[in-house]
Amino acid sequence: MTTHRPVALQAQIAASWARLEGMKAANKARSQDGYALAYDSQAFFDEAAHLEGLSRQAEELERVGG
Repeated sequence: MTTHRPVALQAQIAASWARLEGMKAANKARSQDGYALAYDSQAFFDEAAHLEGLSRQAEELERVGG
């Protein structure tokens, strides 16, 4: 049976990077407009933790040959 897990992980990683870029853009726009930031450092740390989890999953797949 063919597994699609590696492709799904790649898509999740790309989505996480896109969220980070969106968060940065939103913060920049709000800052330039004189508003409070939309995302604080905890939001970035949370997204980084999510990426680290995806990385561990990818490493495990590579280790077991998935």
